[in-house]
Amino acid sequence: MAPMTTTTRTTRCRGSRSRPIRTTPKIASAKQYGAAGGVTHRASGWPRTLLEMIGRRPDVIVDGAGGDTLAQALDLVKPGGRIVTYGATCGAVPNLEVRRIFWKQIDIRGSTMGTPEDFSRMLDLYATGVRPVVDSVFPLENVAQAHARIDSGDQFGKIVLRV
Repeated sequence: MAPMTTTTRTTRCRGSRSRPIRTTPKIASAKQYGAAGGVTHRASGWPRTLLEMIGRRPDVIVDGAGGDTLAQALDLVKPGGRIVTYGATCGAVPNLEVRRIFWKQIDIRGSTMGTPEDFSRMLDLYATGVRPVVDSVFPLENVAQAHARIDSGDQFGKIVLRV
């Protein structure tokens, strides 16, 4: 899964298309920001559905979930493709088979926040008018409500705490 709003908007600015792997309501929201479609990771066979949707294996997969979603991404990405992982909200990858990585020559990259150069390029992108999508803003004293919103999984975009 991708940081859906950011990845969708960034790939669109770069001339690429994204197809989020999320829940159905979030896919509909992502389409409003330029996603070409998407599949829900809760449906069995979602990788096959995604392949049918795009007609080929993806070059790049951005995953923030980990767990079984990342395991399936190893099968889904094209040989020589790249997987960028930045989170593990679904836990550890079960039964990680290393041969799947080297046999397909997959480039796997871990990322937290990026380099200072990455940050500078992001600011350049924002200078073109791209802005993050904000789901909701909470005053700092309502941090528990902000966490509850995150825990619900219903948010679409950033949760902001106002100081």
